[in-house]
Amino acid sequence: MADCTGIIGTAIEYSNKLYPTCTEHTGYRAINPPVVPCEQCRYLWDNLGKDRIHETGKSGALSSGHVPAMWQVPLSLTLSCARRMTKGNDKGYSIHNWRKGLGDVNFIRDRANHALQHLIMLMNGDMTIDDAQGNSDGLSWFVAMINEALRLHPEAVAAAFYSESRDEKVEVKK
Repeated sequence: MADCTGIIGTAIEYSNKLYPTCTEHTGYRAINPPVVPCEQCRYLWDNLGKDRIHETGKSGALSSGHVPAMWQVPLSLTLSCARRMTKGNDKGYSIHNWRKGLGDVNFIRDRANHALQHLIMLMNGDMTIDDAQGNSDGLSWFVAMINEALRLHPEAVAAAFYSESRDEKVEVKK
């Protein structure tokens, strides 16, 4: 979808929600009530919220929100994750194979354990499977995967890592 550059006017009710009106998009059509918000503005409003759409700069062009400072993320982190994904592709895994497991508690636990192995190997200077960069790449991949799992299936991550108290007790022998 293209960025919304229309002028946001008064809010209208549509499907029991208040949406902005827009002077730009042809997706608005006359009905009773008089206008229907276009698909782009409904998407922005539903996913980013009315407080997130704002004018930027002197042009008055609209922005879809206040996003984190993405420019602070080093390119090396993105490249590290991409290298690991490419390594999986080279092994024969389909491009988005890992996405199949995002809601799978066992997959999440397995990948967390594997990431811990990479971390421990990196900390100990163990290069028997991967070099230091390979271990770092494995960790980067896990961080990307767990963030997607948290975004799409937070309940699976909670179940995998006991994020909520289950009143379980660990007995410590003295």
